[in-house]
Amino acid sequence: MHSQIHSLRIDQVTDLVEGHFRSDPDGLSLLPLIAVYSLYQCLTMEIARYKDTRLIPEYNINGLQRRSIESIRVNRNNGDLIEVLVVRNHKAITSRVIENTFYRFRDAQMCRYCFLTTVEPLVTPREREKIRDLVQRIETQQTCEVIIDGVLPTIRYYLRTLSDPSLFWHQYWDNQKSVPLATTDPNRIHLKIWQSLLKQIATND
Repeated sequence: MHSQIHSLRIDQVTDLVEGHFRSDPDGLSLLPLIAVYSLYQCLTMEIARYKDTRLIPEYNINGLQRRSIESIRVNRNNGDLIEVLVVRNHKAITSRVIENTFYRFRDAQMCRYCFLTTVEPLVTPREREKIRDLVQRIETQQTCEVIIDGVLPTIRYYLRTLSDPSLFWHQYWDNQKSVPLATTDPNRIHLKIWQSLLKQIATND
């Protein structure tokens, strides 16, 4: 399959990922987290900010419990934590999610929290003002940056910084074979759908 597709445009890559996310209407899989993790693997190879860092994905898999919040820690090789990414699938970002994350890492001297979700709006109108005040407090207390964005816009933005956007979907393909995804998708349905989407691209090209 890889040999059939030499290079993909950014819009093709993001369309592939968006179509893949739609294959999980209940939002129970780890696809968004794996996509963000794959993206950051590429960034560690090309972007100066992420040189000499380690990515530590954290999964929350408890039987049949809805798996809606996952995270990735970005650590320097010396152990310093520089960034935390919280990925929500099919759920908006809430003040509680932000506050709990900040409390958990309150002693870390880092400079960025990223809260990403697959839904629109990113935050509900009821939560907007509360989140604005909370973010201002966090940024003041910890002298850090808090970013709230969508998973797909984030992928689209960073793909423009890569020398070859296809590096991302190669990583995404490989990471789908991971143990956590096998746990949430034991029949490999999403992996088969991804293979089907790639075949469609290869056929169209």
